[in-house]
Amino acid sequence: MHRREPESYSRESSVGDSSTMAALRELRGQRVTRVAIEQWSIHFVFESALLVVEGKWELRNTDGTVIDHGIELDARSEFRLWTILGQRIVNATVESSPFSNLILDIENDYRFLAMGDDDGLEDWSLIGDDQRFILIVNGTL
Repeated sequence: MHRREPESYSRESSVGDSSTMAALRELRGQRVTRVAIEQWSIHFVFESALLVVEGKWELRNTDGTVIDHGIELDARSEFRLWTILGQRIVNATVESSPFSNLILDIENDYRFLAMGDDDGLEDWSLIGDDQRFILIVNGTL
């Protein structure tokens, strides 16, 4: 599963309100302290936030090659998500063309994408320790 990269990673997205942008800014500099793999989702635990991804996702290396992605558990031979454990988030943005994709640039030169789509189900959510909640359902904030 190789998806086209979003048009722009370098600009800060204008998706959502100022509290959404504040939550993304607060994620920068936090370490990934745990990755939990469940049957229908993955959970990333940060120092003061939780990211739950129930939709499509990819982990890419420096040249853009997909090194891990969301597939059914019984079709998987290994996970490569362990490569980001202990690493800091360098940048966190939401790209909104055409759906809301969360993009995490990680200090070991990996990029994680949680992709929104229009299947009607929850795609991803970010919960801060202050209980601030960003929820992407059906591809939109």
